Amino acid sequence: MSATTDTTTGGQDLNDPDALLERYQAALQALQQDKIAPLQLIEVLRTRDRLQGLLDNALAKPQVSELSNQFWLQLATLDDRLRTCQKEIATHPDLPQWRQSFRPPESAWWWHFPKPPDVRDRYDWLWDALAIACLTASLALTQDIARRFIDDSFGGVWSSLGALTPAVMTLFAGGGAFTRLGRETVERLFENSPIHRSRWSEVKFGLSATLLALLVLFHTMLPRLALLYNEAGLRNLEAGAYTQAEGNFKRALKLRPNFAQAHYNLAVLYDDLEDAEKAEAQYQLAAQGDITAAFVSLGQQAIANQDYNEAIALSLEGLEQQEDDPSANPETTVNLYRNIAWARVQQANTDLELSSTEQDVLLTDAREALETALSIDPNDGAINCLLAQVLDIQGDPDALDFWQRCLELTSGTNPAELQWRLTARERLMIAESDTAGEVDDVDEPDDADTDEADN
Repeated sequence: MSATTDTTTGGQDLNDPDALLERYQAALQALQQDKIAPLQLIEVLRTRDRLQGLLDNALAKPQVSELSNQFWLQLATLDDRLRTCQKEIATHPDLPQWRQSFRPPESAWWWHFPKPPDVRDRYDWLWDALAIACLTASLALTQDIARRFIDDSFGGVWSSLGALTPAVMTLFAGGGAFTRLGRETVERLFENSPIHRSRWSEVKFGLSATLLALLVLFHTMLPRLALLYNEAGLRNLEAGAYTQAEGNFKRALKLRPNFAQAHYNLAVLYDDLEDAEKAEAQYQLAAQGDITAAFVSLGQQAIANQDYNEAIALSLEGLEQQEDDPSANPETTVNLYRNIAWARVQQANTDLELSSTEQDVLLTDAREALETALSIDPNDGAINCLLAQVLDIQGDPDALDFWQRCLELTSGTNPAELQWRLTARERLMIAESDTAGEVDDVDEPDDADTDEADN
């Protein structure tokens, strides 16, 4: 049917059902015989629109406009013929533009034939599912990252950048997948891009996977950032800047919650500030992270609280970890043995209900622990002083040698060392006095010997 058909009818056939059916049939024949030209397709679509107008009018005003049963049957038959061309109609290059210009209703199904699936789209369901999975993982990572940075200790700029940057990226991408407005916006962006529609799902997955990869990379950098904050805190601690040090250690723990070394450093800081309760809590967390030095401090606190059995248990646990660690610090091992010995000595001195035999057993345990420590570090002043004290209690004459070494190896920089040095001087002075007295007794002659010599 050519374009002149519409003009020659003069509009007389527009309300004539039979004439419109004939026109519809002729247009379909032309559509099926040749390659679909734009004029042929628009003729079919417009004629079907006019037929639909008759149908709507007949349904709305059945008393005024009544269509014969033959009309209904013939229209259904012609519509079936139209559906046989739906692939050609749906893929016609001008159809999308016509739909935008004429805006036919969704009920006008002849304008909205679905495009046949492109062979390249057969895996779109998989790409879309993977894209949603990536975005879901991205949202979870974003929540975790934001939680770590939303903290007053980071300051306004760092907190905002660290929390908002991944959040904005993920919400932008997630909104494009999970909301209707987002999907429509993304589709408009794709329509204005050179990307073919058949590749949209693959591109969406690629963008989602890229976003997830960036967030994973950023998330894996958090422990490294924690190390930097921990190192900065150590520098602050050495400089005596306790407030800055505490802030940096807390930032490190925000970024890496199970960072045992930061817990230990924070405990040392609280020790310096004489906040025993906070220090103990941080030492316990550090010990759970296999920081063996924390067992030393916990053991010392247990001894200060006169919980000697707990101190020994903590020290033994620390020694077990030291044995399993090929790079264990020998100084830590020495300190653990010292805690065991000191706890045993305190038990022997303070528990009045112990028998002399039980006290001897405790002192023997202490001596063995100290001798083991000396085999590791013979020049440890505290070990020499403590061993001198144990030997003194046991009445061992070798105690004097260790009291002498105690004086030589300590400086009295803490109360315990100062007390040991005072005791060492006292013991050595007594020993020197006793030795001098013995010499005088040997050199001075008896009266009987003098008289005998005079005679």
